[in-house]
Amino acid sequence: MSEDEFFEIAKIIDDEYIGKRETFTARKGKTCWHLSTNVCDWAYCIRVYVTNNKISTIEVLGEHTPDWRPIMPKTWSRIESYLSTLNPLPNGK
Repeated sequence: MSEDEFFEIAKIIDDEYIGKRETFTARKGKTCWHLSTNVCDWAYCIRVYVTNNKISTIEVLGEHTPDWRPIMPKTWSRIESYLSTLNPLPNGK
């Protein structure tokens, strides 16, 4: 995945993050990608696990979460919708 794609995912996860590209960071760790919106009090830290070139798990840590937790199903659905636009099937199939 590209940094631009991770940026779009971060915007979906962190509703307070209104596309501040200059504050966004994405770096590859040993087991996952680490994303951060780096914006004041409402900053989210995001871990994205990729298996076989597909996102398998996304976890977040923010000011209202005492520990890492999986994203909510509604957020996951929004991310899946975004990802489906990246590789549309031929002829809409």
